[in-house]
Amino acid sequence: MAVKILLIAETVKNSLDNANLELVEAAKKLMETASGKVLMVVPGQKVESICRQVAKSRGIDVIALENDHFLYPNQNLLSKGLRDIIDDYNPSYICILHNVRGCQTASNIAVAEKSQCISGVESITFRDGTPVFGC
Repeated sequence: MAVKILLIAETVKNSLDNANLELVEAAKKLMETASGKVLMVVPGQKVESICRQVAKSRGIDVIALENDHFLYPNQNLLSKGLRDIIDDYNPSYICILHNVRGCQTASNIAVAEKSQCISGVESITFRDGTPVFGC
């Protein structure tokens, strides 16, 4: 079964904290029983160089979601900006950091997409090829 995983990074002052790279590890774990692809979205201002660096170092596709209002995290604007990406990419899973901003963005996306939101995932195991999320 081919899966598509969308990773939503978080930047502050156009800087990407290493915690965002944990999302890549979560995606790799989800891919243990399936093939597919991973796409990371990096919101910010002029973050193309960050995107190229992450793509090269992690071997995944990375795109910039640039907006003048993304110098600091803006969950409402981010949620709106992600809608077209989510509709076009049609991901099986969307992964975002578990912090206050990430939880707000995740809940906004879940409502907009009429999907489930699982927060605070600490482990991923598999039962009969199906992921089981431990919180």
